[in-house]
Amino acid sequence: MQKDLKLSNNTSKLHQMFGPKLYSDRFSFISEMCQNAVDSHRRSKQTEPVTVGLRSISGGYEFYVKDQGSSFTDPEDFVNKICTLLESGKSSEKTNAEDCEMGEHGIGSISASAFSSEWVYDVVTSNKTQFSCKFRWIEGRGLTYEMSDLKPTTKSKEVKFFLNLTHLEINYLINAMTDKLCYFKDIKFEFDKTVMSLDRRLLTLNTTFEIFQSDDFQLSTLSKMNEVHICLDQYKYRIRWDLLGISPINLNIGLRFGLGDGLKADITRENLQVCDDYKEIVLKKIGLVADWMVTKYNSTILDEYTCIKKMHEDMNKPAVVNISTFNFGILYLYKYSSIKLKEHKFKDVSIDTVRTFINKTNVGGNLFRTVAEFKNGRKTTLYSTPYRQYHNHNYFMDREPSSKEALYLKNNGNISYLYKNVKLKLTGKGIPTLHSLLGLCSKERMREYYLKTGVNVWREPVKEFRILEESARKAYFINVSDIKIPSDFVLPPKKSRTIRGKEEMSMMKAFGSFYGHSQFKKSVRTKAELKALKHDIIYGDDKYKVSYAWGLCEKTSLECVILTKSEQKRISKFGLTNFVNVEDFLSGKHPEVTNIATSIVLSKFFEKESWLNPESINIIKEYVSKDIALDIQELVNHIAKYPVNSFIKDEHNPLLKAFMQAADTLKAYDKDIISKLNLIKEIIPSLDVVKLMGYYVKSINKDNAIKIIKDVTEMRRVRKEWGSYLT
Repeated sequence: MQKDLKLSNNTSKLHQMFGPKLYSDRFSFISEMCQNAVDSHRRSKQTEPVTVGLRSISGGYEFYVKDQGSSFTDPEDFVNKICTLLESGKSSEKTNAEDCEMGEHGIGSISASAFSSEWVYDVVTSNKTQFSCKFRWIEGRGLTYEMSDLKPTTKSKEVKFFLNLTHLEINYLINAMTDKLCYFKDIKFEFDKTVMSLDRRLLTLNTTFEIFQSDDFQLSTLSKMNEVHICLDQYKYRIRWDLLGISPINLNIGLRFGLGDGLKADITRENLQVCDDYKEIVLKKIGLVADWMVTKYNSTILDEYTCIKKMHEDMNKPAVVNISTFNFGILYLYKYSSIKLKEHKFKDVSIDTVRTFINKTNVGGNLFRTVAEFKNGRKTTLYSTPYRQYHNHNYFMDREPSSKEALYLKNNGNISYLYKNVKLKLTGKGIPTLHSLLGLCSKERMREYYLKTGVNVWREPVKEFRILEESARKAYFINVSDIKIPSDFVLPPKKSRTIRGKEEMSMMKAFGSFYGHSQFKKSVRTKAELKALKHDIIYGDDKYKVSYAWGLCEKTSLECVILTKSEQKRISKFGLTNFVNVEDFLSGKHPEVTNIATSIVLSKFFEKESWLNPESINIIKEYVSKDIALDIQELVNHIAKYPVNSFIKDEHNPLLKAFMQAADTLKAYDKDIISKLNLIKEIIPSLDVVKLMGYYVKSINKDNAIKIIKDVTEMRRVRKEWGSYLT
């Protein structure tokens, strides 16, 4: 005859078992207290959410959970349900109903012992009375509670659990709270201003917190799991992939299980019990979720496409499912689904022809060529370049545009392009042809097959190609015939032609730059105006050289202009002394060459010594030598004052070679700047420790890095005063 083992009446030992050591996770009390509150709401059919809050108090913070559920009738009722271990008061029968209570073991109320030695319940009973109960863990004795006197009250029924925590614990608790409550849908968060200042996430937590639920899975904006996991009611658990015999699925998806689906949590609800049907239950759920995802994805694919552009875009899209604010790639789940991915089909066209068309014609783009560009009131004939998809205003020339349409295209404020169709021959010389594009068989074999079967094997692929060609044209272009000119469109007034007078000079003045090349605008200036200028003008009729000269002196007071040969004669005729030929300027015959050539030399030095950035210069200033840093900064300032772009500094540019050669011959450099540069070049090898340790000055090894810099520079006799190097 079997008999049950007897329990000792040594309550101290029992308390030790059900105390802090029972829960392995010290933050388990967060979900346990919230679940107790949710169960209370479910029991009483309360629709309001449970309140989970944090507030600042003297010396630290208070974490609390409030519910307005079934509450307790009196202190005795509280003692029976909360202060008595293994007495739950909740039904042990578990179903998948929304109002089913999860608790059953009667120990969740003491889970706080793993985090704190004290916690309190404030209770407003259903009988308009109130009391509080303080729990305390006493070493050697175990768990104790102390009940306050019962007092009458006018407050509505409520149960509030709270405990205190320190400044050191608050951030850990916030992270644990958002993690453990990520699937608790029946709660709301409550924080005071002090707490919200600790973590910016809390400012909008209530508004951004979102849970999506389907029959078989759920998603949460607060979940940080890096793989598919199990959600038993509102608790989440990692999957035992070793028991399933498959690799982890790297998607943040919770498999949704009800309390009646066969999975059970252990006594602390920290882990799932592994039952005999565990593998079968979980794999079945994964399959159902995979089917849902594939079905959802398939719904985004059209049964038949009529637009090749749309089909190409959808074919290139990753297999992603969008659910509310969540996006999931389904390829991780696809192999567990019983449903196949939907294929992309074009109406009346085989998939082989579609792929050929996409790959060999750039989705039809190569079948269309530019005819003209309309911009800023002008029409420009263009080379026959292929269609470029990033243009927004493209027109297909199904006919010649009328004069009014052409005026609209030129003056509508947008850059417009006009395209025509490339007429591909079926066969013949030249590439491409339809025969080569489609990979058709030889003419002889086609005829041979036709005589036998009466079927022309060329006809169908060519027909399909023409369908796709027409689809591309409709997708990319607006027909000229379909241009609609707005009724309020007004042509801009015609510009009056500028006529140069006898005492005037016509020129193209350089301004700005585009990819290293200056832009030019026409200018007519009087003799008096030119004589009154206080700066020099670099001139020439070679656009490239003038453009290059402008790149050199853009940041100076100099001007650069293009003058025709006839206009150049007016320089001597007007008696202008402030005009410098571009050839003379590039040969070093101008004072500004000194500053510009010096800047180019400095730029090449700093490109080589790229580690000399503001941060490293500051390190040299703080820990090596202020004077050295100031001299380096002076070189940097010179470059900033006379900047030169990458186009100007191109070593392969023959104009740069000639310019620098002339500067070397004439010694057209700033002597003081070059002298400091040479001194810095001498000292640079001794400062390589700054280059090596500069990164660590910003890190946690700051003090050690500074010490190394100081020790090495001292060992190398890098003097602290720059004047020492001058002697």
